[in-house]
Amino acid sequence: MAKYFKNVVRTAVALPAVFLINGVVSSASADTINFDNLTAGTQIDAADPSWSVDKVDGSTMLAEVSAKMAKSGSNSLYLLDDSTADKPYAILPFENGPAASGSISFDAYIPSDNAKTVYINVGVGKNNSQRYFEIRLSASEGKAEYENGSPDMKFADFTPDQWHTYTATWGNGKFSIAIDGVAMPDATDISVESTGLSTDNIPTTVTFYAGDKSSKGTAAYIDNVKIK
Repeated sequence: MAKYFKNVVRTAVALPAVFLINGVVSSASADTINFDNLTAGTQIDAADPSWSVDKVDGSTMLAEVSAKMAKSGSNSLYLLDDSTADKPYAILPFENGPAASGSISFDAYIPSDNAKTVYINVGVGKNNSQRYFEIRLSASEGKAEYENGSPDMKFADFTPDQWHTYTATWGNGKFSIAIDGVAMPDATDISVESTGLSTDNIPTTVTFYAGDKSSKGTAAYIDNVKIK
């Protein structure tokens, strides 16, 4: 089963769910990242070295801890693409390497005025060729899709400007998705190969990213990330 966080050591301080990674405080609990122990306004990889980022410039492309929105507690992960140059990525590796089976859940708040789509990619890296499966959340049409080539496959409607909990499980070359605890019939036991992606990409990471290279104004708040 998939887990995360390498070299995590509990602190001796009597604070629950606080860890040190290479001497830096991490938001990791045993199975949840809620970002509440991190400093708002700090880029996520600086706040918690469990994470890495790509294409983040600190101004128009952000992946940072935010106190503006939270599903629970005080903080969340904020993604912003306000650039036509690229889009920001926040990447979380699994601790124990490739996971042929596992699950991930997270809360997502998608603003209704987003220009483009927010993506959650489970695979071996951020690139298209490295995906095992991918969830796509488009606020403009209020639709949730999974990557399926052209066109992608819509499996549910969702309401922007509200928090929703997404859960994805995978194993035996298939994946399934639930929203707010309800299994989605059109996203149950989907063959990875049927989507055009590769079962060779046994998941090692989850990547959150937003927007594209041609427009500005796509954001997302992510909270309560759980990987099992």
